Parts: sequence; C-alpha cells; structure tokens
Amino acid sequence: MVHSLNTSPAATPWRPGVKTATSPVLIKSFDKGLAILDWVLRAPERPRLQQVADAMGIDKSSASRFLATLLRHEVLVRDPVTRTYGAGERVALWTQGSDASRKMLELARPHLRHLRRVTGHTAHLAVLRDDRVVLVEVKEAEAPASVRQTPGDWEPLYCSAVGKAIVAFLPIVILQRVVTRMGWHARTPRTLTSSEQLHVELRSIRRDRVAFDDRENNPDIGCVASPVLDNSGYPMASIGISMRAPLHPQGIRGQHVCVAAVREAARALSTLLTTTRPTTR
Repeated sequence: MVHSLNTSPAATPWRPGVKTATSPVLIKSFDKGLAILDWVLRAPERPRLQQVADAMGIDKSSASRFLATLLRHEVLVRDPVTRTYGAGERVALWTQGSDASRKMLELARPHLRHLRRVTGHTAHLAVLRDDRVVLVEVKEAEAPASVRQTPGDWEPLYCSAVGKAIVAFLPIVILQRVVTRMGWHARTPRTLTSSEQLHVELRSIRRDRVAFDDRENNPDIGCVASPVLDNSGYPMASIGISMRAPLHPQGIRGQHVCVAAVREAARALSTLLTTTRPTTR
C-alpha cells in the first residue's frame, strides 16, 4: 500500500524535473540526476552517453559526470563492450522488495545451495528485466577457480543461458517484441547474432527445458539454465550454474549430471511457487 503525505485532491504527484505549485525548493543537480536515472531505466534500449546527453538537453561532459555518480552508487551499470547504460545492482535489490519477489528468493535459496553442492559450480536465480536478465540471488562456489557473480549482475537475453531459458517460454507476442529489441552484439566468436539462429535454439530449449551459454557471453565461461514456470507455463525466472569452460574440454553440453541437477532444481522451485501462492504476473 502506498501512503501519501498529501491527501488533497488538488495535489499533483512529483516527477523528476517537473516543478509543481506545491514543489519545495529543489536541489537542481539531484533533481537532474533522478531525471537521468528515470530516463535510462525507461529507455526502450540501453542508451549510450550521447543519447543521454541529447535526451536531457545537456552537454556530453555534464552527462558523463551525472552517469559516473549513478555508477558509483550502483543504481546504473555500464556495459564496457557496447558502452551502454542500464539498471544497476541497487535497482535490482530495490525490486526484490515486493512480497512475491521475497517469497521467490526465500524458496529458491535452498535449491541454489543444493545445486552448488551437487555441481560444484556457482548457482544463480535470474529474472527478466526489460531487454536483459538480472541475477537476483547467487550462491558462489567455494573453489578458487569458480565463477564470481553478485546479485544485480545483468546479462543479455540472446547469449546467456538464464536469458534464453526465460525467452524460450515467453508468450509469442511478448517473445516477438523482446527479440526485435535485441542488440545482437557479438561478444565472442560463438555469440548468436540473428533472430533466426536464436529461434532454432529456442525450439530445443522448449523441448528439453534446458538452455546453454557455450562461451557465447564470455570466452572463458559456460552456463546451463532451466526455466522456473508458473501453472500456465509462463517463465517467472530461471535457475542456472556458471563454470569455467577451459576446465571442461568436453564441453558444457556433456555435463550430464549438472544439466540434470539444474533442470530438477528449476522444476522443484516451479512446483513450490505455484503451490504456495497464487500465480501473478
């Protein structure tokens, strides 16, 4: 429930950068920073520095300073490959505040710990956020050579196992919209770079309920993931593991014990979520 300090019907909701008759004196730099944050989070595609400057009507150096501040506070992240900006770890943590999200995290943690123990690899839970997936919970493996991840890390949909596991089970209308917004940046020589390639793989994912990132996002990392589905088959999240690819010369697709463990963890969490609370979207 949202509580308002001003119950008058004439009261106008505050928005970043918008001055109202009831506005207090604003801290202009803070106001501008919030406006930039709001614009970046709502942008249909992850913007670059010049796009932020143009949208805000400020010069590039000023936009760079505002973005650097938002990066410092982890409300935004910058992709070093595409030089674009998107939601950071703090935003991901804030979005975990709802009852449904807390319930999912609470139920997922034992399965992630079990998955880490069985496979020996870092286990994670991811959810769809606009045109990418965000890790909302991570259980890191203890081995020195294990993959290091933290909640709030994001990954592209088309070259991550957790992303593809979710995309494969989206309703067709949403799937088409999501695919048209993909950037198709070749992060490694193995990255999928077209919707045709992706759709071929999505058919296999729907059949097997398991997705792979075979060094597509990072040349040294391989991942396996499976969708967490509600009663209607809608993907609420995905569960996955990440491993150092050079340590598995036979390939991640040959890690049969790990693949089965990931699939089972996702199936078990799907069952728990759909039997302990009503399905919501």
